[in-house]
Amino acid sequence: MSVPRFITLVLFPCLLAGGSLAAQSLDDVMGRARDYVVEYGDSLASVVADEEYIQQLVAAKTGVELRRRVLRSEIAFVHLAASDQWQAFRSVVSVDGEPVAGAQGRLERVFAGAPRSVLAQARSLAEEGARYNLGPLHRNFNAPTMPLQFLHRSRRDTVRFDRRGEEMAAGERAWVVRFREDRHATMIRSTDGRAVPVEGRFWIVPEDGRIVRATFVARDFLPADPGPKTSRAELDVTWRRETRLGLLVPGEMRERYAGPWTEGSTPYDITGAAVYSNYRRFDVDVRMIDRR
Repeated sequence: MSVPRFITLVLFPCLLAGGSLAAQSLDDVMGRARDYVVEYGDSLASVVADEEYIQQLVAAKTGVELRRRVLRSEIAFVHLAASDQWQAFRSVVSVDGEPVAGAQGRLERVFAGAPRSVLAQARSLAEEGARYNLGPLHRNFNAPTMPLQFLHRSRRDTVRFDRRGEEMAAGERAWVVRFREDRHATMIRSTDGRAVPVEGRFWIVPEDGRIVRATFVARDFLPADPGPKTSRAELDVTWRRETRLGLLVPGEMRERYAGPWTEGSTPYDITGAAVYSNYRRFDVDVRMIDRR
């Protein structure tokens, strides 16, 4: 469950009422959430789904649609061998209703053909699909499972958490937990090498650590960006139960990017809304070796 360190987009914990007992309760819940993320990677490994992804350029001030693109893709979740990490890969199969030659079923064919040597090929497919994104912003990180990596055990010392209350999400009573990434150890960096710290929220079922919603915000990610008000990226993912697999799966992903872009003389934002369906497992158990 990793992403490239360099992409082109591409706080101390608060003590709650009740003192140390409340703080320990937060620690317990976050421990369950970290365990869940690892177990979830095992459960979702070797799964592929269909994605319908509507992207728009919208006028920043009025919200009027300037352009639209509809991408239909297959997205696969695979486990990296000899680790507890996993990754999502997207292969675009049609653009605005026009099929991409040879793309249908390509991810499954790639993984089934040589499951221990295809990571570079899968990354190539993801990069190829990224070129169909609407707007000038190159991005290949926008997979629905991406926010979960901020909960991974490997990020324990670089991400801070504090509880912000309780809400209903996906029909569950969940804790709302804010997270903030350390500015000096960020997962994402701009192409000119600057750290891009991320903050956001998780909706966590406290009894077992299940994640039912996640959001994150990144700012100041464009090269030579003079300040955080100039560029902003937002991602919001909700999960739903998939009875055929017996687990929670990404149901919807929404995103918005604000930057110094114009269509003619009209400043615009880039938005996206993706819906996931037809979840199924590969015919083989895919565990790929990361040789980067």
